[in-house]
Amino acid sequence: MPWVNRQYRTRSHSTLVGHSFGGLFALHALVTRPDVFDAYIAISPGLQWDDQRLVTQAAKMFEDTPELMADLYMTVGNEGGALLGGVRKLAGVLDEYAPRGLRWAFRLMEEESHVSVALRSTRQGLEAVFDGWNLHDVLATFDRGGLAAIDDHYTRSSARFGYDRATPASAVLTLVFQLIQADRLEEAASVHLRDPETHPPSSIALAELADAYADRNDRARARGYYTMALRANPGNERARRKLLDMGVDVSALIPEFVIAPEALADYVGRYRFAGGTVATIRQVQDATLELQVTGLGDMKLVPLSTDVFSLENTDDQLTFIRDATGKVESLTWRQSGRGAPATKIE
Repeated sequence: MPWVNRQYRTRSHSTLVGHSFGGLFALHALVTRPDVFDAYIAISPGLQWDDQRLVTQAAKMFEDTPELMADLYMTVGNEGGALLGGVRKLAGVLDEYAPRGLRWAFRLMEEESHVSVALRSTRQGLEAVFDGWNLHDVLATFDRGGLAAIDDHYTRSSARFGYDRATPASAVLTLVFQLIQADRLEEAASVHLRDPETHPPSSIALAELADAYADRNDRARARGYYTMALRANPGNERARRKLLDMGVDVSALIPEFVIAPEALADYVGRYRFAGGTVATIRQVQDATLELQVTGLGDMKLVPLSTDVFSLENTDDQLTFIRDATGKVESLTWRQSGRGAPATKIE
């Protein structure tokens, strides 16, 4: 593993998957070197080998190990015999001696053969190993313990999987939309605006909140949140139209940042992201930039400042980077708190 880590771009969490005698090897690694891997998927492991000697070793190792942060997922096809007997015996050992922190499961897949069991087991095994990576019911977790419970989920996930995982903006945004849908508007606003410096509010969510207050005939709050939505992203045309319908002088409220048409040519070109996706930025009617990405359609860029643009009607932003001579050489597309860099290729 040290050689693999030196040669390749790896993460700290590693999973060993083995089938048949490969499954036996996966269990051997768990029992003899539990410090090397974090998770093990043992598919129809050949535990009949050497009179089930590894089961005996495992019993002693688990009995002597009070705590082990790891995952083990074992399966067997419709095979029977000493192989199945060895796996059932190991499952019994785990029932009695499994260390604290070891999450384990055994599945008998009677409809699979020794050959066919591998594919299904790998998929289900990875799902079991990474159970807890995502938070599937954000609102229920919030109702149990507030934002602290959501933060705690990601703190525990960080410890288990070896990643430094702060609560992602997408999880908080999902919670905000669910609170709005449940007509819990004050809670939605409190969550969304809890830390605007560290977590800038979403223009889309603010507009949704404004719509909900408008449905309540709370004109003052609706206007306030539409204003915040437009300030968060001057490209939010829905918020702009709603404010105009309310008689608000939007131009006085939020001055438009203008870039001269001749300066817009600096940004025009094709940009390649990791993985090969290419985005094209073109100048339309002299005074406007549009972004084109296959499958997404054309999106208007709204300037926020020199080299920083928002994508119209989204929360996404593009930041252009210049080289030492002042020429645009790349961009970063920020979406849901993450940035994707792209190099200008022409």
